[in-house]
Amino acid sequence: MNDWEADHVIFMGDMTHEQGTRADSQAAITAFRSLVEETLDMPTHMVWGNHEYGNAEDWGADWSYEPWGIAQTAETWYSVDTTVAKLLVLNNGYSEKNRAFTQFPQAEIGWLENELQTTRKPTVVLSHLPLSIGNGEAYDRAGNEEEVAQLLSRYDNVICCLFGHCHHDSNTSTNHQGFYPNPFFDQLREQRAYGMRHIYVPWIHRLQWNPSYTPYGLLYLYPNGRARLETPYSETDTREVVTITTGAHSAQFSEDTYLRNPDKHLRWETHFDSLAGFSQETTGTGRITLTDRGVELTTRPVTDDQSTDTKATESRALLGKRRGFTQTQDPVLGGWTNCIWRCYVKFEAVQDATVELLWGALETAYVGYRIRDGTVIGVREDGSGEVTTRPIRPIKNGQTVLFQLYYSVEFDRVDFIVGKRGTRPKHGLALGSPPDSAATEILFARISAPSSTTHEQSVIIGWVEVDKHPDLMIRQ
Repeated sequence: MNDWEADHVIFMGDMTHEQGTRADSQAAITAFRSLVEETLDMPTHMVWGNHEYGNAEDWGADWSYEPWGIAQTAETWYSVDTTVAKLLVLNNGYSEKNRAFTQFPQAEIGWLENELQTTRKPTVVLSHLPLSIGNGEAYDRAGNEEEVAQLLSRYDNVICCLFGHCHHDSNTSTNHQGFYPNPFFDQLREQRAYGMRHIYVPWIHRLQWNPSYTPYGLLYLYPNGRARLETPYSETDTREVVTITTGAHSAQFSEDTYLRNPDKHLRWETHFDSLAGFSQETTGTGRITLTDRGVELTTRPVTDDQSTDTKATESRALLGKRRGFTQTQDPVLGGWTNCIWRCYVKFEAVQDATVELLWGALETAYVGYRIRDGTVIGVREDGSGEVTTRPIRPIKNGQTVLFQLYYSVEFDRVDFIVGKRGTRPKHGLALGSPPDSAATEILFARISAPSSTTHEQSVIIGWVEVDKHPDLMIRQ
């Protein structure tokens, strides 16, 4: 870590488990703290996790404080003021019972409100438990979570929330409430809740299964409010990167939905730095390539010297992405609920191709867009037959376009919005009755072209994001 010349090192909580007795556990913390302070040259900071309150009912809620050098609970939440941003370290692991029942102390919420009111610097929030859905189980939720999250969502200088805790990865034999091994949290992951971006930083405990795993994230903060979080994976020689811009989160309340400047253009960015976790399928001359601009899907003309398998009547390239939650029955994740879905795409050459950008189960239950012969339409299938909108707009080669879906259960409607943020919806369809299971598929991007096409067809997927919650207000 010293080689990185970092300004700060932050430990995201649960740095030790309960070690038999109270004294044994305190000794383990003291040993770890000594190792950190003797080894690292930069300031270090601790996020209190739920394991720092293990056995609190018998040992007292403050048993971990003395070995960490503090005297009271109010010292477990604090701010770190850097040159370009402010870090707000929250404690949602607090418990007076045991590590399974945590909460935000009420005094912390008052402190947080004051901090938010008195700084206009770009702000990053760090907590042990997520303020998003996490793994969808009660163990991932702290008391007063909604009050804190709604408070944070009012301030557009809060650029993201970072969390740990969710060690429910594919190496876990079973999760706390029957959720079986889930690879979603094997790597850096992003979730959306309360109109904000929540990013999971990989957890150190996984080293017990795979010592080559890299249990940290690198957070770069820039003076203009932009941030970059990356995690390298030595076991696969890959890395994942999330680029964050201030004010880029979805509007949480209906009156905010159209307040964005309609003339503001989006800067091209990509969320894809690895294809890990994506399904891929190609036929004919279809290809899927990870580039520095995103994921490129292409089909190429067939030549006489290519194999019979390549000379299919149609060439296709298909990229798929799941949310990662296949077991949960939680309404936030398990079905079609209020949602804002966005996909940013560059059309290199598609005049002789069909491009589909879909949320849902391919072929059976989905909603999204189809671009054929250079024209965009909205599509919806719930198992009873596909329904389409009127033509929405033409697409030309070389164009970069933002596609949005505003999905409202309350209004029984999905609106299709193609264009800059702030564009008002002009095309919509009834929801129908798609099966809940299909909602876990957040993206299918497919390009297809007949083998007789004489030119390469190509589309680049820059990023896809989903803000999904039953209480998300969708204005039609």
